[in-house]
Amino acid sequence: MDAKGSRSPQTAAELIAENDNLLTGLILLRLPEKSLLRFKSVSKHWQSLISSPHFAANHHYRRRRGKNLPSFILATAAQPPEYFSFNPNTRVFLPYTFEHPHTKILQSSHGLLLLECGNPRLGFPRVHYRVYNPTTRKSRKVEFDEYEGRLAWIWGLSLSFDPSISPYYKLICTRRPNFCSTLWIEIYHSELDTWQHITGVEINYTPIHDLQYWAGISCNDGVYWIRPGSKSYRFDIQTRHLEEMSVIKFPRGEPDSSSGNNNYIVESDGNAHCVRTYFGYENKYLIVYELSPDRNTGWVEKYRADLNPVSKAIGCLRVVGIIARGDKEEDSSVLLHAPGTIVRYWFFDKRFEVLCNFASSTIYKEDEFQFETKFCYQFIESLAPV
Repeated sequence: MDAKGSRSPQTAAELIAENDNLLTGLILLRLPEKSLLRFKSVSKHWQSLISSPHFAANHHYRRRRGKNLPSFILATAAQPPEYFSFNPNTRVFLPYTFEHPHTKILQSSHGLLLLECGNPRLGFPRVHYRVYNPTTRKSRKVEFDEYEGRLAWIWGLSLSFDPSISPYYKLICTRRPNFCSTLWIEIYHSELDTWQHITGVEINYTPIHDLQYWAGISCNDGVYWIRPGSKSYRFDIQTRHLEEMSVIKFPRGEPDSSSGNNNYIVESDGNAHCVRTYFGYENKYLIVYELSPDRNTGWVEKYRADLNPVSKAIGCLRVVGIIARGDKEEDSSVLLHAPGTIVRYWFFDKRFEVLCNFASSTIYKEDEFQFETKFCYQFIESLAPV
């Protein structure tokens, strides 16, 4: 206080610290996730602000508009698998471990993962499921409601999370009571920590449903169970309606189209993609199909890449994931895996670059792939609570 007893003017730092809107907008929303996790320890007030689901959603939106690329968790095909994290921004490739033994990743949805965790002390096939944030390393165990005093068979489980729509996630579960010929759908709401049985939606049971309703693709406010070249389905979360989707129609008469064809369903930047690879003896290329958001158009060709120059320089290739950059089409690219390396190929200017060389890793074997496409999971670093 001055000589007259009046209070000294507040500094700019004090003004910001006492105003949540200024503190959040000018400082916290501009910081990376790892810094914010450390800043939670500054005070209980800062911890409360940073832990808010709405703050996490706003932070996700701001970071998504920047130049940060999605990160990846890669799993080897060994049993139990070994996991590795890869960040294209920093080009860091490191081993990744989970808290629970015998963990299997079922699905990635923006910044969250759906995990299947086995406990060897309980004996096979006793497992449980968790929603997991790989940035914060926090998880929540999924608890299921009983049906007529006992658990119904779980025939499928998928995760839906889109911070641009809601800071909370949902789980879509298909279940089959004993001796019933139909499956039903239930939705778990993380905001309320409750399950909701969806009335009026029943699916006739067939032996292939267990393959269709596990680990869907979450985008466009729905969950997709996609089988290239066959029937696929979409569950609309808002209308609670299950609909059959159009079949992907692949081109005919492509060179070497009968050699080494593979289809991969991946999600990137909120869109579902089908990556069709043609790895013949003389020609190697891929086509990326994107699902139209209105679904009336069906699947359209989005990108096409001639991978012969990459293959000649690097060797045999596999797809890791698609990096779609929204409005900046010139930055759209595909991550490729060759034995001991990860390569980025840009669709627009047809250039490629080796991002990571892990030939010195213990998992490396010459002329052998270390990872399969179906075991590569893209995620956006996020503070989303589970």
